[in-house]
Amino acid sequence: MSRSEFRRRADMRIARGAQGGPDRTLFSPRNYTNATCYSFNPKEQFARRYHDNKCHNRNKLSQYIVVRSELAGTGTLDAAYPLPAPGLGSKVRGICFYAVTAAVAIFLFVLMLVVHPFVLLFDRYRRKVHHLIAKIWALATVTPFLKVEVEGLENLPAPNTPAVYVSNHQSFLDIYTLLTLGRSFKFISKTSIFIFPVVGWAMFLMGLIPLRRMDSRSQLKGAFSIAAKTKVPVVPITIIGTGKIMPSGREGILNPGSVRIVIHKPIEGNNADMLCNEARNVIADVLVGES
Repeated sequence: MSRSEFRRRADMRIARGAQGGPDRTLFSPRNYTNATCYSFNPKEQFARRYHDNKCHNRNKLSQYIVVRSELAGTGTLDAAYPLPAPGLGSKVRGICFYAVTAAVAIFLFVLMLVVHPFVLLFDRYRRKVHHLIAKIWALATVTPFLKVEVEGLENLPAPNTPAVYVSNHQSFLDIYTLLTLGRSFKFISKTSIFIFPVVGWAMFLMGLIPLRRMDSRSQLKGAFSIAAKTKVPVVPITIIGTGKIMPSGREGILNPGSVRIVIHKPIEGNNADMLCNEARNVIADVLVGES
């Protein structure tokens, strides 16, 4: 498929993938710590078309349709694929997954509380200890259930180098997979997430930033504008496989499978639009190849 055809078809993505997917999340630098931009919306024209046909299509779209990507311009009709009805094994795996993540989270949250005063004294902004604890939580949760393969680790900037990390977004599992990288991502997430017991409180201790829902296009442009103005590199990341293992809208199940994370070479520049387009194209190329 040509790139022009790919982009044209990207604007016609399955509505469920754009509207019913995980919360869009933006990461931005804070006092020049590591920064990340994550996920994003379709074009305004598509959003308007979906709104007009929302009620009409609600019963026609199968709940078993998954779209691979929500990064603007990286979803395709070919990337949408049907899933079978969840079997008993997937449901049991889902229950076990949440039992493990809850048990580990409670224990590690207590550890976060104990070390938090020292973190505020010696590492108020990066909070590396908290992010290390989050990495342990993610690894302890996903390791018994699925294999995570990482390609391109050499492309990650040095740990103390500020950067904007851009990824496609397929599933709730994306958060776990990114945390396994062990970087001090400063997620920006909607305010309501922070009131969730344990997990939301841990996000607060990590110094993540609550944000009211706003236009996703503005969030995306703002992230790349920050990178352009501060002259920090943009690191595109492609996540593959999470949408099949834990489909958006069906977070209660966990299908067998493996996850692949591809870390691309950093992109630098002083033009926000150029950075956005180049990052999108790099991620799209891998997703098209997987399709």
